[in-house]
Amino acid sequence: PLPPALNILYITDHQTDTTLFAGNSDTINSHIIVKANGSLEVLKDHTMHNDATITIESGGYMYVRGCLKQVDLTIEPEGTLELDYRGAIILKSIESLHLTAGFILTCTGYDEESDPPTGNVPNYDGWNIYAPSSFTDPTSSKLEKLDSLDIQELVKH
Repeated sequence: PLPPALNILYITDHQTDTTLFAGNSDTINSHIIVKANGSLEVLKDHTMHNDATITIESGGYMYVRGCLKQVDLTIEPEGTLELDYRGAIILKSIESLHLTAGFILTCTGYDEESDPPTGNVPNYDGWNIYAPSSFTDPTSSKLEKLDSLDIQELVKH
């Protein structure tokens, strides 16, 4: 159930964050639901409101080239998340990633001749999904990169 305080933004066609959130602060103050045949391109850096969620429904598509922080993300079967090699998602916690069997996660755009990305994405080795390492040390503010095994363990069948 979604907290009632926030609006829900339904993505039903092709949208980019540069037009969708133009003139707003970097904080996204609504839930985002990417519906079937809808697509959302995130090209800039944003922080999700603490209670906001993102859901990619079956047939929905989200592309991330920027950095989304404080994310609570659900990807339903046949929902697609594509991360550009420069793109990153920083989860609120490891428990904030909800994956259902049949979800699609891809990483694109890495050119071996160019330098690996720098800045908010340490060490390129595929998709850039991070979670606070509080599950090992609650006092730490470090981020840990999820690898394919971490992601497979989160899939609900």
